[in-house]
Amino acid sequence: MHGASGSLTYGESLFERLSRLFSLFTLAPLLLILSLPVALHIAQKPYLGFETHQLHIVALSPEGPAERAGLCKGDKIVAANGQPVNSWASWFAASAGHFDLTPQSLTVMRDDKLVSLTITPVRPDQASLTQNYSLWVINLT
Repeated sequence: MHGASGSLTYGESLFERLSRLFSLFTLAPLLLILSLPVALHIAQKPYLGFETHQLHIVALSPEGPAERAGLCKGDKIVAANGQPVNSWASWFAASAGHFDLTPQSLTVMRDDKLVSLTITPVRPDQASLTQNYSLWVINLT
């Protein structure tokens, strides 16, 4: 350990110090730049007001777009915007790319009957944006 002149401290080697500085000044800004498109995507994505697990509706935002459209907890998504949905990937494909606030059609299975709904999305509030971006960052690790 050396003095306060800014030289090596805490027993770190020159390689460790250079690696830390490289990470701080190169990789951290690069990660920030690479995350900007994701942040913009999260900010532009309309909010439908529901959460799913294996295509089943598990939560609805009170007075949110999905609840106003008549979606119910327990409904299973079977089609979105005219495209059949039978997996998470097909749900993502059917709902991806919709960044405007135009109504979206959703067909669900409820009590062994098909129910067609139209959901008019809204822009997410600041809390939702922060939560969604935080979840994305956490999933990186």
